[in-house]
Amino acid sequence: VTVAFTGTTLDTLTLASGGLLSGSDANARTIGATTNANTRGRITSSLASGELFIHSGSSSGLTIHSDITGTITPVFTSGGTNAGATIVLNNANTYVGTAYVNGVILVLGVNGSTTTTNAITGDLIITGGNINGTGSGAVANSRVALSANNQIADASNVTVRGGSQLDLDGFNDSIASLTFQGQGGYADGGSLVQTAAGRLTLTGNITSANLDDIRLIPTISGNIALGASPTITVGKVSGTTLLGARGDLNEQGGLVINANITGGATITKAGLGALQLGGTSTSITTIN
Repeated sequence: VTVAFTGTTLDTLTLASGGLLSGSDANARTIGATTNANTRGRITSSLASGELFIHSGSSSGLTIHSDITGTITPVFTSGGTNAGATIVLNNANTYVGTAYVNGVILVLGVNGSTTTTNAITGDLIITGGNINGTGSGAVANSRVALSANNQIADASNVTVRGGSQLDLDGFNDSIASLTFQGQGGYADGGSLVQTAAGRLTLTGNITSANLDDIRLIPTISGNIALGASPTITVGKVSGTTLLGARGDLNEQGGLVINANITGGATITKAGLGALQLGGTSTSITTIN
C-alpha cells in the first residue's frame, strides 16, 4: 500500500484532522519514494494544537520517506498493539517541535543508510505501551532504534520513560541530555538505553527521577561519551528505605550505568538516589 507524490513538484500532504492511521493487517505501507525530494514529498498537520499523530498497528510497518515538516508535535503510536508495530522514518525531517513515541517501534534510517540525518529534529520523549489497554507491553516493542548514525539532533533532550528504550544498535549519535522517568508502564524491564558497539555522546547531564515503580531500574549499557564535567542526578526510588543524610545506602539503585565511559574527567553526583557504575573508564579522575 503506497501513498505517492507526483514527483513533478515538491508537494505537501496536509492532514487537516492531524492524524495518519495505518491498520493492523499484514500489508506493508509506504509514503513517498526515495528518487528525489519531489517524490519524497512533505507531510504536516494543520491542527491548531500542532499535533501530528502517526499510528501503525502492524509489525509489517509504515515507512515514511517524506519530510515531516512544520511547527508541529509528532506523536508516533501503536494505539495499544503489542506485536511489534513499527514506523520507519527514512528522511531528514525539518519539523520544529518535540516528538513523542508511545508504545511503538520507531526506526530511524533504513538498512544502515548514512544519508538520513536528524530524523528527530528536536526533543524526544519515549514512553512504554500496553497490550490492547490491559497490561504493560514489552520493552522491545516500545523503543526508538537507530539503523544509521546521527539520527537525533545534537541539541535534543531525550527522555526515556517506564518500559521503553533507546537502542543505538551499534550506531553513533550525540544528544544534549538524557533523562529517565519511572512513569510509563513496566513489563519485562525498566527504562533502557543501549548502544551495543556504538556510542552515545552526551554534551550535557544525565537525570533519573520520578522513580515510582520499585521494579524498574533505569539502565545504560554499551558505550557513552560525557562532557568534561557533567552532573548525574539520581532520585530516590519511591517505597524504598533511604539511610544516611546523603543517601549513603539505599535499598535499590535509581540508575545503573553498565557502560564504558569516555570523557567526563569530573563527575558530580547529585540527588539522594543510588548510582551504580559498571563498565570501565580511563578518563574519570574525580567524582564529587
